[in-house]
Amino acid sequence: MITAKTGEVVVRQSSDTFVIDDAAVAKALRFIQENAHRPVKVDEVALASGMYRRGLERRFKEYVSRTILQSCREARVDYLDKILKESRFSLEEIAEQCGFTQSSRIRLFPDPIGNQANA
Repeated sequence: MITAKTGEVVVRQSSDTFVIDDAAVAKALRFIQENAHRPVKVDEVALASGMYRRGLERRFKEYVSRTILQSCREARVDYLDKILKESRFSLEEIAEQCGFTQSSRIRLFPDPIGNQANA
């Protein structure tokens, strides 16, 4: 389990649930995670949270310490990483599933312990 002081994101390995003091930010994070398989626009996240974009962006910086767009990209990369590791699909099929228009847009990098991601 990862713990954090009040107001920070806490990810529990058992459920991968976000615990956040702000309901709109929690809704936004949930929406981002549920849609990590495709490109998500910041305006979509704001709509799903029930807030205007600027207000949500300010709260995101306060509670998550990154932008909405950074969170969307991070979730998408995490999803892509999971699919690359767990599936037997070709890189082209994975690119399509993740909303990339071309598989050449996906660059494979070695992980921190030096293993190359395989598709």
